[in-house]
Amino acid sequence: MDKKGMSISLLSPSKEYVKYLGEVTSLNSIETSGTQFDPNGLYSIEFFGVSGSKERMVKFAYINIHLEVIHPKIWETIVSLDNKYMKIIEGKLYVKLDKKTGEFIEDDSGDTGYTFFLKSIKDLKFKRNESKQRDSKIDLIYKAVKENKITYSRLLVLPAGMRDYEILSDGRPSEDEINDKYRAVMRDKDLISSIDIDGDLSMIDPIRVKLQEDINAIYEYIKTLIDGKHKFIRGKWIKAGVTNGTRNVFSGIPTKITNIDDPDNINIDTVVLGVLQTAKAFLPLSFRKFKEIFIDTLTDFTREEMLLIDQKLHSKRVKLKDTDFDRWTTRDGVDSVIYRCISDSVKNSPVIIDNNYLAMIDDKGNEISIITGEDIDLIEDKTNIRPMTYGELLFFITKDIAKKYPVTLTRHPVIENGSTYYAFVKLLTTTEDRVVTNIKTGEVYKHYPNLGGSWVNTIGLHYSRLAGMGADFDGDTGPVIGYQTIDAAEEAKRIVNSPEYYIDSSGSPLLEIIDDVLVKTIKTLTRKG
Repeated sequence: MDKKGMSISLLSPSKEYVKYLGEVTSLNSIETSGTQFDPNGLYSIEFFGVSGSKERMVKFAYINIHLEVIHPKIWETIVSLDNKYMKIIEGKLYVKLDKKTGEFIEDDSGDTGYTFFLKSIKDLKFKRNESKQRDSKIDLIYKAVKENKITYSRLLVLPAGMRDYEILSDGRPSEDEINDKYRAVMRDKDLISSIDIDGDLSMIDPIRVKLQEDINAIYEYIKTLIDGKHKFIRGKWIKAGVTNGTRNVFSGIPTKITNIDDPDNINIDTVVLGVLQTAKAFLPLSFRKFKEIFIDTLTDFTREEMLLIDQKLHSKRVKLKDTDFDRWTTRDGVDSVIYRCISDSVKNSPVIIDNNYLAMIDDKGNEISIITGEDIDLIEDKTNIRPMTYGELLFFITKDIAKKYPVTLTRHPVIENGSTYYAFVKLLTTTEDRVVTNIKTGEVYKHYPNLGGSWVNTIGLHYSRLAGMGADFDGDTGPVIGYQTIDAAEEAKRIVNSPEYYIDSSGSPLLEIIDDVLVKTIKTLTRKG
């Protein structure tokens, strides 16, 4: 008897597939003028049915991305075959496609980026070896290419009943975190549609990478619901979410600043965060700081103009499109700017608004200063002036927040005191940073980013916290919640300075005093035979 396996095909929604589904186009949950669900939003009664109905648990909708992106399953498969593909997509590796072998060859005069990779994928030949698992992955990619399902431009939205909007007992709204992921995709595609690319898609490669990452995040989230450590139950019913919190992978702390005598040392009451994680953990404060530095001084609201810097390094008052003005002057808009910085390639890109620069950096190596449209024309020597990057923008809006406000870290399920604790933020930028002095203020920045560097994107735990958090660096994640009031900061300091923070009721230490990993490594390296 001939046994055939079950044939599974990739879901790549076509125009015909979604013609009877509602298209989600609004970021709003509730209509701005009332208390009803926005008819074009993620909870639309028209698309999903009324609350509590069977329809609301089964009816899908979709988001029209208006741009082809790689199917998340194909992306996951390609990246797992060779990490150089990711470097090419992110624009970090220049290559040429060898027509004979069908493989990429490193070449500084070659091409790079998302658009180039997507154009090349149909001609790309993946190396096989004796691994059946690798063969299966390669066959999947070739099958997708043959069936023209390697990309799609329409993203399905889960039924609203599976991620519905709720009002808690204290009157606060609550919703599943996947809804913010859908909104991130909509912000990305709106940002792309506002840019004049004149037919050259490579101009928006960094944003396209961000869009891909946000779509991948939805795929990973849904996959975790179905096949995570605790499958759907953990993902849906005992999931902990919080407004303005952030979540990422746990990692060890950078060894270069663990010297016990170093005043810049990381302590047991410290957590290492990058600029993006810090900005996300303190979104309202991040917006307020951005407003203080840029909006208040550069914006004319009556004329919808911003004072920017043109390509010739002169100040220029620019009347912005409505979408650009909202993006750079409103809370939701600035939040979307922060969220798009998830990719290192975006963090290393200049901040450009309508072909003009938001600000420049006067970079003299160990001395820097921010230059805006207010003072660019007063500078005669512009030799060391360059555009400010998104990563530097995040640094300037988070550096003071990190010094002042505490966070809590949590690893679910919370089973002991060490599973959650207060900490203060040690803000790091790029993995190889530098010490600089602000020319204007005299302030010293000990961890200023290196231009084009690799950014810190994980949550760095002090080794004494690993046991309590149950973290072993195998992809464990946890949320960081920022406390954004002076009272909260003072309360955190009081708790951190109390004996109960370090010793339990029996007098035993709550923290692991010895770094087991380090001890094991030393024993291994020094053992005889």
